[in-house]
Amino acid sequence: MKLVVFGDSHTAGSEIDNQYSLQCYEKSFVKKIADYFQCDYENYSVAGASNCYIATEAYKYIDSHDVQDCFFFISWGAARRATIYDYNKKDFLHINEYDIDSPYYNSQQKNFIENYFNFHLPDKEEEWKILGTILGLYNYLCYNKINFLMQDSTQAFAHWHNKYFYKNNYFGLDDPTTYWHQYEIWRAGSKYNTDRWAKHAPEQWHEIWAEKILQHIREQQLV
Repeated sequence: MKLVVFGDSHTAGSEIDNQYSLQCYEKSFVKKIADYFQCDYENYSVAGASNCYIATEAYKYIDSHDVQDCFFFISWGAARRATIYDYNKKDFLHINEYDIDSPYYNSQQKNFIENYFNFHLPDKEEEWKILGTILGLYNYLCYNKINFLMQDSTQAFAHWHNKYFYKNNYFGLDDPTTYWHQYEIWRAGSKYNTDRWAKHAPEQWHEIWAEKILQHIREQQLV
């Protein structure tokens, strides 16, 4: 079996090793799951990735690989993120509306980001639009009998629309507290309640979350 992962900074293991580091694939909770099953592991998570980008990369992988022996883990992020292509840098920018204050972008990029989000829908409508992206990949994986598990990392789309999904391959349908919200609850009562972990979880939480996911996989006999 090969565990193939698509998601945002949380599955990427951002800030596990150092504050502001973008990824640490080898210490992320999904790597701990791969270690448990002693299986191959590929992680394509990108910090700040939009859900459209996550879904597109998953489709591209499936289209170009033999996935018969793959188990896909898909982790969805914030609805208002977007992915754009910067022709000057020849690379993708993963953005949200707060990036107009980011030191990582130049004035031209910030102007583009501001203009882009001026045309975005209100939160509730944006969520419904993204639900189509999530449901599209979900149905595609089910139709093609590809083994997978999805979760909500920062926003609980599936909890609000659980009639579209099955509990076995969408983690947390009966619980509105996502990966991030459960981490915040744990963080509030632990010694790790510091600015060092303000944006992403330390490895201790990745270990806890890996066990939560493993328990679900065992109970639902997904592997």
